[in-house]
Amino acid sequence: MAQCPGGAAVAIRVIARGLSFPALGAALISISSSFFVSEVRAQSAASSARTLPPHSREAFVMGTRAVLTTYAEPRGPGLRRLERMLRVIEQTDAELSTWRADSEVSRLNAAAGAGSRTLTPATCRLLGNLSRQVADTAGAFDPAIGSLVEAWDLHGRGRVPTARALAAARADAGWRHVQFDGNRCTVALSAGSSLDVGSFGKGEALDRVRTAIGESRRG
Repeated sequence: MAQCPGGAAVAIRVIARGLSFPALGAALISISSSFFVSEVRAQSAASSARTLPPHSREAFVMGTRAVLTTYAEPRGPGLRRLERMLRVIEQTDAELSTWRADSEVSRLNAAAGAGSRTLTPATCRLLGNLSRQVADTAGAFDPAIGSLVEAWDLHGRGRVPTARALAAARADAGWRHVQFDGNRCTVALSAGSSLDVGSFGKGEALDRVRTAIGESRRG
């Protein structure tokens, strides 16, 4: 729960349902079969916010149902804040979601093996963060596992790949197939490799919403 100016509070809830699959090679994919709820909370005047009327919006982004709720009186400022937050989430979805073919990440994946592509500033910053996280965890965190996601059909009904298909997917997985240049803001993916945003996409969206809330508080 975050307190905003004008006597409004904001709660953000992300609900995802997935399937449980075994570890895939060096990459560990842990997807809970139950609902996972992530909430952005901040300590401040929460007790008074509980008495305010709630106003909610829902969106389906990155294969996930997101529910945004603001507690505000009058309702006008709260609804405008909801719309701003929703635009942030939808913009993040347009940039990162691998559930849609026209996102920036999906276009990068489709161009694997075709040389370097220039990134938008936001995606350049994000890939820089991901690159550091891969290094800091010695590869325990590695989002370049799109080939494994495809092999197990995690965006579909799920399947157990053949030993040959799994070996090929493992060979194409891993950050070693990502040539990222933070100075030029370019990236090139090796043929057969691809990025999956399941380990960071929703968190990035929530971070951007939190930033937007902070900006509205200062504005």
